[in-house]
Amino acid sequence: MPAPAGLICSDCQFYALDAELNAICIRYPPATLVVGGHTVTPVFQRVPDVNEWCGEWNRNNMFLTSERGHLYGLTVSMSAVDASNDLVVGVGEATTDDVSDPVLLKLDTAITKQLDATWELGSDRGGLDTGTAADGPYHVYLIGRSDTAVVDVLFSASASSPVLPANYDRKRRIASFMRNAGVIRPFRQDNDQFILHDNWTASDSTTPVTDVLLNLPLPTGIHLTPLLTCEIKLISNGDAFYAVGDGDMDHADVIIGRVINVAAYNIAQSERRMTNLAGQIRYTLVLNAGAIETLHINLSGWVDARGRCKPDGQP
Repeated sequence: MPAPAGLICSDCQFYALDAELNAICIRYPPATLVVGGHTVTPVFQRVPDVNEWCGEWNRNNMFLTSERGHLYGLTVSMSAVDASNDLVVGVGEATTDDVSDPVLLKLDTAITKQLDATWELGSDRGGLDTGTAADGPYHVYLIGRSDTAVVDVLFSASASSPVLPANYDRKRRIASFMRNAGVIRPFRQDNDQFILHDNWTASDSTTPVTDVLLNLPLPTGIHLTPLLTCEIKLISNGDAFYAVGDGDMDHADVIIGRVINVAAYNIAQSERRMTNLAGQIRYTLVLNAGAIETLHINLSGWVDARGRCKPDGQP
């Protein structure tokens, strides 16, 4: 079976076919091969023309793959040693965000990185790409070197262009988080969901508004689905409701809660609406009659696809 056409590799000697007949050209044939997160026993065949295809596999930590968006494991958690500044990234793998030749980066051992120190190679070392830590959003990157296949983790305030260490040329954003009052805001990750340990108040204003952009205390520079709880109570019998919409839209299109009785206290979960790059959603509060006693919009976390091409929770 001829190898597929693609990039050029001058000295590949074999290519492997997985169960779905995806070809991977390799220099050093292993006994097994991990393809898309699955271990397969490849069938080796000599490439009929080594200049016909490339897809080079490196037997350390990375190989070329066509499965864009792949991400498995790499769960981020709070450090038990210094939860104020350190995060732990678990084992896993992710395809880099390169457009032309995405590479699979594999982290075989959990690693702890420090937000309050400049990046250094290895665990229990600095993780920040440049400058000093400040309050605001930060992003977690899996990074790698094509020349040595070394893989590490980096923190950056940039959602798309971190300052990579010397000789590192591969990256993939795998998580984002917030720093507030000088510490990392505590959270727990479950697949694509990032759940805050304590709710964060986004708004408590009782003033009616129409289709405004509501600022949420979320990582910016990326599109997220906020997990919101909205609460409203009237002083007297009346009629009030609130609605939300995507941050990139011009109106709030879904009513998520309504109250018409003074004895009622409406609590609603927001619909799955997406933020704009500034961490905002559209928001409307309408008071048709009566007066609002209290209103709270609380953020309990967010959903972040992190560039994945598959639904939440699937490897």
